[in-house]
Amino acid sequence: MSHPLDLPRDVPFSISCYECDCDSPDSMEEALAAGWTEIIFTPDGILENYLGYCPEHRPQDDDCDAASPDD
Repeated sequence: MSHPLDLPRDVPFSISCYECDCDSPDSMEEALAAGWTEIIFTPDGILENYLGYCPEHRPQDDDCDAASPDD
């Protein structure tokens, strides 16, 4: 079974958010289920093996915010 983001699976999982110092989920599956986005492998990371946006800081799609179906 291949990984959904084609990231290395043989590397211990530790992720940091680009914007904050929140706790890392225990696995890639937990990170994806929690809503982490734009995850990249960072083999030269000092404290982490992956970087991404946590659910609180993930970028918003401006097109979705521009119009609301209730307007």
